[in-house]
Amino acid sequence: NDLENPNSLSSDHINTILVDEQGYLWIGTENGLNRFDPKTGFFQHFRNDPRVSNSISGNSITVLFEDSQGTLWIGTERGGLNRFNPSTSTFRAYKQVTRDDSSLSNNHITAIAQDEDDDLWIATNHGLNRFDTDSGVFTRYMHGGSNSATLSSNIVLALRFDHSGYLWVGTDSGL
Repeated sequence: NDLENPNSLSSDHINTILVDEQGYLWIGTENGLNRFDPKTGFFQHFRNDPRVSNSISGNSITVLFEDSQGTLWIGTERGGLNRFNPSTSTFRAYKQVTRDDSSLSNNHITAIAQDEDDDLWIATNHGLNRFDTDSGVFTRYMHGGSNSATLSSNIVLALRFDHSGYLWVGTDSGL
């Protein structure tokens, strides 16, 4: 990153990288989201602007995910989940809402996966969430104390669907 060069990364601290179906290279850093166009050789930077409601909701980007429809989803450290609109280069944020169990359980996103029904599974520092992208409703899955049929911990760090459609959930206390 070169502060004097607007065509460089927004930060040298890179958390996540994704190449989308159109060939853009997306780089999530501690100081914003960067999109590199290999055809032009230029970067476009996306940073949170509290005065602009459809800017990205946080600058520390933790995860990038492109769903089966080609939609880019961005997880942040404290700003929740974002959906990128390529037509307008704007974002729709999904965040935890106090006392609303149909919202995201926590704003620190650690992983994203998609199931066969096109629902997104969002891992956070406080629970697992299934997101119905059609209705915009989140369903929360939490650790249930001594109940072994629940998550082993609310700190969910990794998600992966296997070939049989089973979701594997990695937490700070195992699977």
